[in-house]
Amino acid sequence: MASKMKRVLTQLFNGREGASFTEYGLLLLLVVIAVAVTGTTLAGDITAFLNNVGDFFAGATVPPSP
Repeated sequence: MASKMKRVLTQLFNGREGASFTEYGLLLLLVVIAVAVTGTTLAGDITAFLNNVGDFFAGATVPPSP
């Protein structure tokens, strides 16, 4: 079982599939970095928007139910 797993991992990292695996890993890393940068860039705007919504509804009253 261990030798089969070793053979599969060796083929994955050394064969053509290994190149695809590496490329997918780099692509995933790029997406994660893009999401992190976008999230940190927009965090202040999102916070301000939600605070504005909260301030708008802060004085609202709910009418009594009949």
